[in-house]
Amino acid sequence: MLDHVGLQAKDVEASLDFYLRTFAAIGMREAIRFPHGDSIVVGLSGPDGVPSFWLGPPTGNETRELHIAFRAPDRAAVDAVHEAAVAAGVEGFLAGERAAAGLSGEPFDLVMSGMSPAAPAAATDLVGPLAEAGATWWAECVWDDLERAEPMVRRVDRGPPPLA
Repeated sequence: MLDHVGLQAKDVEASLDFYLRTFAAIGMREAIRFPHGDSIVVGLSGPDGVPSFWLGPPTGNETRELHIAFRAPDRAAVDAVHEAAVAAGVEGFLAGERAAAGLSGEPFDLVMSGMSPAAPAAATDLVGPLAEAGATWWAECVWDDLERAEPMVRRVDRGPPPLA
């Protein structure tokens, strides 16, 4: 349904460096770049080479909340992205941004999503460690069959994945 998403960044070059280093494990790369005023606009792609994630300078002072999720081919890629994000200092960056917004010490939600296994024990093995790590929400996503509601209804009927 979506063709591309554009994200505004105060420092496009620094943001580009972060995204390329952090998401290299899922094949993110620079596909196109062009000048825009005193800055640049960059189209990033996955392995397919199609620029679908764009970085550019802000057009004003307004800030907005945004949710973006990148698809990973497997758990090893997710782990590699996490390691790269930690190495890039994302924890310190987020703490600084929350402090600047006056939110230090305030609770926040950490949303994880995916397809949990049908077997309760296997579902617990998946979501339990996420909850222990601080995830506050699990969004069940049935990616294998997006054209029909039936698989999701069956999953909802099973109830939420147990934590213990």
